[in-house]
Amino acid sequence: MLLLRDIPLAGESLSSFRQRVWALNAYRLFPVFSPELRRSDPDLQRSSDALAKVATRVGTPQAEIEGLTLWAHPLLHGFSEHKQLHPRWIIPLRYGRHPLGTGSMACPECLRQDGDVYFRAVWRLSVMLTCPLHGARLVERCPQCGFPSWPYAAASQATLFTSQLDMDECPRCRLRLRDVVSDEEHCQSLISCSKDVWAMASVSGVEAERSDFLRDRLCGLRGIINLALSARSKMKLRRVGAFEATFVALDKAGAHGSAFDRLDASTRRCVVAAAWPLLEEWPERFLAFADDAGVSTVDFSEHWCELPPWMRSVVATKLGQPGRFVTDADVLRTIELLQSQGGKVNRESVGRLVGSRHSRPVRARLSKRSAATTEELQSLIHGLERFLDSAPGRRVTSKQVRGRDVSAVLISLLSQRPLSDLSRWVKSDVEQAARTATRNGSNDVAFCAVLINALALATAFYEARGKVGHGGPFFLPFRGAALERGAQKALRAAMVGIDSQLLRRIEVFWIEAKKTCPCERM
Repeated sequence: MLLLRDIPLAGESLSSFRQRVWALNAYRLFPVFSPELRRSDPDLQRSSDALAKVATRVGTPQAEIEGLTLWAHPLLHGFSEHKQLHPRWIIPLRYGRHPLGTGSMACPECLRQDGDVYFRAVWRLSVMLTCPLHGARLVERCPQCGFPSWPYAAASQATLFTSQLDMDECPRCRLRLRDVVSDEEHCQSLISCSKDVWAMASVSGVEAERSDFLRDRLCGLRGIINLALSARSKMKLRRVGAFEATFVALDKAGAHGSAFDRLDASTRRCVVAAAWPLLEEWPERFLAFADDAGVSTVDFSEHWCELPPWMRSVVATKLGQPGRFVTDADVLRTIELLQSQGGKVNRESVGRLVGSRHSRPVRARLSKRSAATTEELQSLIHGLERFLDSAPGRRVTSKQVRGRDVSAVLISLLSQRPLSDLSRWVKSDVEQAARTATRNGSNDVAFCAVLINALALATAFYEARGKVGHGGPFFLPFRGAALERGAQKALRAAMVGIDSQLLRRIEVFWIEAKKTCPCERM
């Protein structure tokens, strides 16, 4: 039991209370207290045994200690400690000696007015960005050196402090947060959001309905934030002017794919400022936004169970099923958007933006073709020729292996055989295929020239190693790699520039040639 004790202050967090008590008892850093609390976040502690030990040491009832944790806030009621929340509600604290730890937010105005400086638990919530009492922006780092604001031992690389630090004192530059001039918040959306978070922690038991209403509203906010951070829907929101600043901030921070609680305060401000107004005048403003962005129920499916019931009802009944109202104009507009941004234009990427890849306009525009045209076959032959001659500086053996792969593709076209079957061919089969191509060479000189050149290179490779005997196998594996793998590589290289909607398979060039060789078709 500690010699000097204190009582928790209004709204204080457990980490702040513990630090104040340790300071009273002349501990400089984190004393040996409980294995569960040494290098962990006390504000997220749920172990009754660990909290009971704290209560015993400080002489405070255990229920009061449990009320200092973040789980006591109504916003987190019903959430499991290990459940993944996207975006998560809680800003992480990183204890230990780490160069770039994260810390809680803080209001300099509140710290100035405190008799005993302490940190509020509500400042740990990621959507709490403004002080509702003073209308000032919360500070997340020391404005002078950029060190995390709290706790002072988090992310510290300094030696054990030779002098006692105050709760709000920066260990790097010794600037006090209470001396910082805070910026006034002018965005009414951020002020309104912070007031709701603050009010939830202040309502009494008889106002449980009010608390449930505020909680549902903040859960609805999280559902809209998910749209901005989800890979499925963020391309749609880029077309909406309200989220323009959001994506500029995400691009600048390189934070795409990050959880909301991992974003810096300025980026979180942009996201909340764009999302909060959509909850006002419900549901008219939200539906207008969804219509403008092309948002449908599929964009909410990943976090459907986390939406409040009134929001699920509107999304399910008003936004319709994914792809139900997709038009050909929507598909064309989406293709132009992807092309302007340098993205891939395929059925998956377009379907993700319009709401469904199975709708009729998407299938009609972007379904893969399984039959090549005569012009595409000629482009393939020229592509194989480029592949064969594209490495003048390579070793001789590399050129010879390319000759083997190209000749395999050409003989597969000629014989209508899959590439996997050619590994069982013998020399006489290859020679017969070459004679057939030469006999019909008057129809396509380029085909025969490429085939003869490729076969010459492949034969030189195998003859130099004694691999080709009378009637022996011709297409042998090279260094353990199957013939099919090299031939597929040559095929893909030759099809660069051919219509992307054409399947990248050798079989697509056989469809019109059941009875004739490729030379006769051309």
